[in-house]
Order: sequence, then C-alpha cells, then structure tokens
Amino acid sequence: MNGKHARTLFFDATIFEIPLTGVGKTTLFLYEACNKIMPEISFVGFHKGNLKNSYPRFLKFVQADNACWRKENLQNLVPNLGLAIAHFPWNGPVPFSMKIPVAMTLHDVLPLEISGYFGRNPLRRWAFTHRTQQNISRCNTIFTDSDYSKKMILTKFRVKREPVVNYFGATLEIPENSKRGNSNNSNFFVYVGGYDPRKGIMPMLKTFIELRVQKRIESRLIMTGSPNYFSDELRKLLIQSEKAGFVEQRGYVSDSELVDLYLNARGLIYLSKYEGFGLPPLEAMHVGCPVVTTMGTSLPEVCGDAVLYVDPDVNQQVANAIEALEKSQGLRSLLVEKGIKQARKFSWEKCASIFLSTTEAIEKKR
Repeated sequence: MNGKHARTLFFDATIFEIPLTGVGKTTLFLYEACNKIMPEISFVGFHKGNLKNSYPRFLKFVQADNACWRKENLQNLVPNLGLAIAHFPWNGPVPFSMKIPVAMTLHDVLPLEISGYFGRNPLRRWAFTHRTQQNISRCNTIFTDSDYSKKMILTKFRVKREPVVNYFGATLEIPENSKRGNSNNSNFFVYVGGYDPRKGIMPMLKTFIELRVQKRIESRLIMTGSPNYFSDELRKLLIQSEKAGFVEQRGYVSDSELVDLYLNARGLIYLSKYEGFGLPPLEAMHVGCPVVTTMGTSLPEVCGDAVLYVDPDVNQQVANAIEALEKSQGLRSLLVEKGIKQARKFSWEKCASIFLSTTEAIEKKR
C-alpha cells in the first residue's frame, strides 16, 4: 500500500440501520482501523432507512429514496472518482453489473450446515444457495472470518478466487487500572450472545441448573443478548431458574457493562456448535475472563489452547468444566493468562492491513 493516490470506499451501510452489535461493530472497527492506517481514503456509505447510532466524522453517508438505491446511487457517483471500490460487509446483496470492483464480506455459510435450518421447505435452501452464489459471482474478492468459513465456501460454491481470511480483533475497551481476571470473589458465570438453538442454550441451562440443584456450585448464570424463546421448554426453564435464583437475564447490555461482567465473572460459558468466527470467546479472553467452549467449527482457530473445551452433548463434560472453574482459582488464573496472550494474536491493525492491501490490488487490476 503506497497511499499516494486518492481512493474511495463505497459501502452498504444498512448494517448501521440496526442496533450496533456483532457484524455492525466489527464493520465499524474495521473502517476505523483502515482510517488510522490510510486517512486519505474517503468512506461513503449508502443506506435507505435511518441510522440507529452516531458514527465517526470520517464516515460519510448518503440516504437514498428509491427501490434500486444500491445500484443506482453507486453508478451515479462512480464517474471521475479515480480508484474506487464497493464493499458489502453483510453477506451482500451485491447489485448486478457494478462499474467498479466489488468486495464482499461473507461471514459464513452456516445455514447450509445447521440441520433443520430451512425447515421442511427445500425451496428455502435453494433460494439461500442461489442468492449467495449470485453475490459471490458478482464480486472481485470475498473476505471471510475464519479458515473454517473459507473451507465451507469453497466446498459449497463456485468462486473466482479463494476467499481471503481476515480475522477480527476485539471490540471492547478495558478501562485503565482494571484488574483483569479479578474473579476471586465473584459469584456468577456469564453467557453472551443471542438465544439460538445452535448456541447450545438448552444444554447450558440444564447442566447449570443441575449443578445448582446438586449444590456442586453456588454461582448464578447471567445471560446477556436478545431473548428469543425458541421453544416452550426454554421459556419454562428460564422462568423456573429465575424464580430459583439460578439464572438472571439482562438482555442487551452496553459495552461498559459487558466489560464489567467479563472482568468479574468466573467464566464465560459458550457452548455453540456453529460459528463463523466467535467474537464472545475472543472478547472474554481479551478482557481476562476464562472460557468454556466447544471444538465446533471456527472456535478452535480463535481460542487456541487457552480455553476449556467440552462436548456440549456430554452433560458430564460441561458440568465438570463449570465446577472446576468455580472451585479452582489456579485454573482460572491460568486460563486468564493464556487467554490474554491468545487474544493478542487478533488485532484490528492486522485486519485493516489485509483489507486495504487486498482491495488496493483489485482496484489496480481493473
């Protein structure tokens, strides 16, 4: 990257029309890191709905008022701009016949892997596959979040060139003078994420409740994230466990609240079977919170040897890991130390450097 010529990055800003979590946060952190490395780039985001948050001044936004806004607004602004590229950070959709190079971040193709995701309607699976293939075919390059996601994309779709793996960094800032791993006197574990069957919510709750009933642990489980009561069994289980004082649901929490939870929790319990990346375990390790998780999909890439791995379908493995974290300060301290070291392998500077060098290369080829 020489940074000597003007560049314009157009991006689909619809991800910023919803509360800033997950993909929205990582997109914002990526662009901020790019701006620090190469501040001469112009960032122009297109959207149709209202933006839900405030954003740094280096990001410019254009709000459209027509149904074909993705294509028509880009096409109208492209002439006489010099080098330019369009980025679709949220798995598309990519318009047909773009006049500038296109990059898309395809975070994962997990719907094709999760049993029962499309119900009993094969047309839903076909529609997802067809739409994803169209988006891939319209791109000059594909970014994805992990080697696992790259492998799945190559297995299930036709690509012009191999996807570029670009790992995220942590999005949480740790306050100065915070003591990471300060879990000696805490009395809770934490779960972070949406309520989704693939996240292992049911086995986590059942095991945790069993441990409390058997008096093998004394901690509570604090659950954060958007509540989605996907079954009557889940709803009843949560009602009963809250009445018993075993579980507390917090819903969405601010970043500062989440950092405080990580700093003081005995551990993060994250029994997900399917992940394209796995931001909660990375951020827990970054802050200094021990992690119990699974070997599913991309999680070993993120967590390395710095966590306790369990099979979420083997109740005894999960129970033993939770009990061990509750009772052993030595184990918690070891995992905190290893987790902080592992999390340092993932940085936004690295992520932005890969993004900038890859996009510059495809711009120059046009």
